[in-house]
Amino acid sequence: MVLNPHITDTKQITDGKVLNVPVLTFPLQPEPSVIVLNQEEQDALNLHNSARTRISTTTGHPRSPLAWSPTLASAAQAHATHLIRTRTFAHSGTPNMGENLAKFVPGNTGSLAEAVRLWCQEEKYYIGEKIGKGKGYEHWTQVIWPGTTEVGMGVARGSESCVVVARYSGPGNIVGRSAWTER
Repeated sequence: MVLNPHITDTKQITDGKVLNVPVLTFPLQPEPSVIVLNQEEQDALNLHNSARTRISTTTGHPRSPLAWSPTLASAAQAHATHLIRTRTFAHSGTPNMGENLAKFVPGNTGSLAEAVRLWCQEEKYYIGEKIGKGKGYEHWTQVIWPGTTEVGMGVARGSESCVVVARYSGPGNIVGRSAWTER
């Protein structure tokens, strides 16, 4: 045991006036956790980030790679499951979040990566204009939206169809702004 040379009276220790412990500030920040993705999730994330890198190079307007969010993935999975159970196909309407949907028929087809590839096919319809309504490129522009930082995806299969949902933090497709510059 190492004694503090500044302690002249052992009563100081029992009174709690002298402590030999590091100073902690609150709230304590948790250690960053490592997120382990399965191959399907990793493939979908890689496709998102490849598209983002390509458009950054093409336009000269950089955007950061997306990070996988388990929270968004859980919400996306819940909505995909809901859509299969109710045999519906509609956006959730969750505020402050972007969302892409894809549906594959029959139910044994489709994957997270196939959905991203499908959304990226809309690139040919977008030339940098300000976002409007119903132009046929909204899935693509959400994938590449400059202010989007996280994605999570879920997939649900029924006997008749497969539904893929992607949720995005930093929602995109802000009407009146460009997906290339976000201005």
